[in-house]
Amino acid sequence: MNGLVFDLQRYAVHDGPGIRTLVFLKGCPLRCQWCANPESQTVKNEVMTIPRECIGVDKCGLCLEACSQGAVIKQENSIVIDREKCNGCGECATACPCDALMNTSRLMTSEEVVNYVLKDIDFYSRSGGGVTLSGGEPLFQYDFCLELVKAFKQKNLHVAMETIAFCEWNKLNEIAKYVDLFLIDIKHMDPSIHKKYTGTDNRVLKDNLMRLVSIGANINIRVPLIPGINDQLDNLMDTAEFVKNKLGLPNIGILPYHRLGQSKYEQLGKDYLLKALQPINSVSDKEYFGIRKQALESFGLEVSIGS
Repeated sequence: MNGLVFDLQRYAVHDGPGIRTLVFLKGCPLRCQWCANPESQTVKNEVMTIPRECIGVDKCGLCLEACSQGAVIKQENSIVIDREKCNGCGECATACPCDALMNTSRLMTSEEVVNYVLKDIDFYSRSGGGVTLSGGEPLFQYDFCLELVKAFKQKNLHVAMETIAFCEWNKLNEIAKYVDLFLIDIKHMDPSIHKKYTGTDNRVLKDNLMRLVSIGANINIRVPLIPGINDQLDNLMDTAEFVKNKLGLPNIGILPYHRLGQSKYEQLGKDYLLKALQPINSVSDKEYFGIRKQALESFGLEVSIGS
């Protein structure tokens, strides 16, 4: 079976225990305004433009020749992409000799992904690591995702999944048989505010979280702290109450807001809607994090702060 993969990262140490390989699958039903991987959202290939790498159309021009849709357009001595005409075939990026154009995904078989992950099996066994499926939303390519987790478990790998649990319960229930750890973000507790900033409400997420707990799934809850959107104390306390008293989970993680993905929006011809929002730092903004950590801890939760 084939699936669209937009990144593979080896030697990761943050998304699950031990040393891990991260497999990023394309496609997501949400449109979080702070998304650090906008190239993950659509379930088709897109082409990123990096003008500073272009050696000049007058010297090269291979991308213009490669595009059959007339979507690559000369602008001064560089190029832009007409996104309305572009069909995502990626021929322009394949022709580019200097990485001024880059495809955001590649079609891979499940066997290719598994073989890539197995390169570091010695590191997994020594560190208690494994593989983490991420996205996008890995469940968006459900059949491919299911085939992968089954194959990973056949190789006795520890399998983690970063997900928003946004799918039908029968599908999630089947996937859960092969997943050792779910890493799930709660963006906001209020359904209407959740929808305003992500494009969907949170009812499916909350229902599926309750069901995952009922079948004994291992879950780590995280909250990406976005200033002015979900970092208010009342929302955090509502989140803590849900995690501790409804889900019965002992811990929660908070993740600082950053803008590391902003340049990707420009490269995809998209607008980054949170340009005015300043990043927060877990080291320099100790008071900010301390107040919010205490609010979560008041519910008896063990709180970790990401970097």
